[in-house]
Amino acid sequence: MMDINDTKFHKYYNCRNTNLKWWSTDSQETYQYNLTHRKNELEENEWIDKEIVYSINSEGFRCPEFDDYGCIMFLGNSITAGVGVEYEKIYPTMVSDVLGLKCANISMPGGSIDTSFRLALNWIPKLKPEIVVLDVGIIDRIELLTTDRAINYLPSGYNTSTFYTEYILTEENSFLNYKKNMLAILKLCEINNVKFIETQWGRPASDPDDNLYGLEWVRPKFNKKGRDLIHPGKYNHLSKSLSILDQIVK
Repeated sequence: MMDINDTKFHKYYNCRNTNLKWWSTDSQETYQYNLTHRKNELEENEWIDKEIVYSINSEGFRCPEFDDYGCIMFLGNSITAGVGVEYEKIYPTMVSDVLGLKCANISMPGGSIDTSFRLALNWIPKLKPEIVVLDVGIIDRIELLTTDRAINYLPSGYNTSTFYTEYILTEENSFLNYKKNMLAILKLCEINNVKFIETQWGRPASDPDDNLYGLEWVRPKFNKKGRDLIHPGKYNHLSKSLSILDQIVK
């Protein structure tokens, strides 16, 4: 039987134990292209000549090393992994810091909710987190395991699979897949006595005097996009942090 935790299904496992300047869609090529063709957006979002360090742990995730004491676990895709944003400014880091819990961010860039469940099935029993936060992301994504890799199909022009084309034509397929995986993760949390939080949207932080849980204010006008100009920026991560903390603290 296939081992669903085989490292061949971990897209970024070969990045383990490294500190990278570029990662996923936040590539040097993308930055140079944007510097030539979209420089005004880089300037507006304060990314000119700004460095980001992507520190990948020994398991291939963008977070500290796992250990035996209490943590908060985050499941999601590239947004939750924080592509295009400094580690200190992504919402899993900020929420973890406010709560005083170690951050176990096992999000997978390019992943789907299928990926989140597959990772949760392995890591929730191992790490026994105090809280699990699931960011569903785009529910139209689905994961397929082949003999040598994991493929995540998503609704964009380069997918030519007849099955996937038929799949997304009926939106109920995506909704049912989301519900099955979400409920499965919820059940895993119940079995392991873990608090479960599902989040999709952030709470607007209207001004610096808002209840920011001690987090640094971020101006929305200049921080809406990450360095790759594809993913959300620092303001979006702040607003998402506030929404999650509201669910946990209040």
